[in-house]
Amino acid sequence: MTMEENKKNLAEGDWELSEEYYHQDSSEKTLNLEDFIEAEEPDGSEEETFGKDDELGVELSRVAEQVRQTMEFTAHGMSAEEIAERLGVEASYVRDIAVCVQAFPEDNPMAVARLLVLG
Repeated sequence: MTMEENKKNLAEGDWELSEEYYHQDSSEKTLNLEDFIEAEEPDGSEEETFGKDDELGVELSRVAEQVRQTMEFTAHGMSAEEIAERLGVEASYVRDIAVCVQAFPEDNPMAVARLLVLG
């Protein structure tokens, strides 16, 4: 392509041949993956998220303990009715816990408690 053809293309609006196409504005902020990554919480900090005095935090801690006990009793082969009797809750609630535990392969009682309490 000759220089005259370049000027003609620029005049016609062929933006790929313009200098602006090949030079980025250094004042523009570019986004990186790191901009969207949230810092991980250290182990055991899930309970600190809501605080021990917070009503929701207390409820989450209570339910997480029930989840932990349900997981332990289930591992010993106890039925939902037996576990419910020991925990003083409804058998349907124990079944709900068991279903939620199966959805979380990392066996995290706090994650299951959040699912049960919040949602």
